[in-house]
Amino acid sequence: MNAFAKVLVVFVLLLSSAFAISQMMLYSKREKWREKYEETDTQLQAKKTQATELQEKFETTSRQLEQIKADRDTKLSERDTRIKELRGDIEDMKTQNENLQTLITKTGNTIENQEKEIQQKNQAIATLQQENEKSKGLLTQSKDTIKKLQDEAVAKEKQIDALDAKVAELTKGLKDAQTNAEHLRGQLAELERRGIHLPTKEVPLINAKVARVDNAIGTVVLNKGSKQDVKVGYPFTIYRGTEFVAKVYVMEVQEDLSVARVDKDLEFSPMQVGDSATTAIH
Repeated sequence: MNAFAKVLVVFVLLLSSAFAISQMMLYSKREKWREKYEETDTQLQAKKTQATELQEKFETTSRQLEQIKADRDTKLSERDTRIKELRGDIEDMKTQNENLQTLITKTGNTIENQEKEIQQKNQAIATLQQENEKSKGLLTQSKDTIKKLQDEAVAKEKQIDALDAKVAELTKGLKDAQTNAEHLRGQLAELERRGIHLPTKEVPLINAKVARVDNAIGTVVLNKGSKQDVKVGYPFTIYRGTEFVAKVYVMEVQEDLSVARVDKDLEFSPMQVGDSATTAIH
């Protein structure tokens, strides 16, 4: 074997060794790569799983965000609507406030007018109270006057009773006088029937009222007496309206009363309390 062949063999051996070494190294690297690939693949699968989970989370989050956005849009829409409603309410409140201000002004004017009316009424009440006090005083005076008149009426009743008693006494004495004056009365009655009136100049004009009638004894009580210049013997003509009733002659005189006897010949109708009496007609 020549040197070239030896060199070639050596070279081949070197190449074979180098190839074997390279194959060994390549195999070793391939194994490492496979482990790394498997590890990387495992990590990649894990990352894919994680990515899937993240994708699902992202989609869920996206849906939640869309829902939140929809809710927000709904709330914003509702808020806008509410704002519009509030603006409308504010405008209404402004209008109501203006109306209230107007009403307050009118109410203030009304209160002022009412206060003036109250003052006027208070003044009127004070005036009425003063008048009421005066009325009370007048009422007290009226009561006193009524009491006085009642006392006077009682006194007059007593005077009338006394006069009745006096009349009863005088009636007994009149019987003889009536017998003696019978002829004269007849003549006077005849003259009266014929329309002949005999004036009596000494008798003044006195108008009175019949206060009491006693037909049993033929006497009347007139409400005029010595205060009005009535004297015993004065003739009074009794009439009712325009109707002649009777002729009477005074036989007893008191201060405010007088008793007169009835001329039976000149009595045309029964006398009544309240009939008029006068000396003007003889």
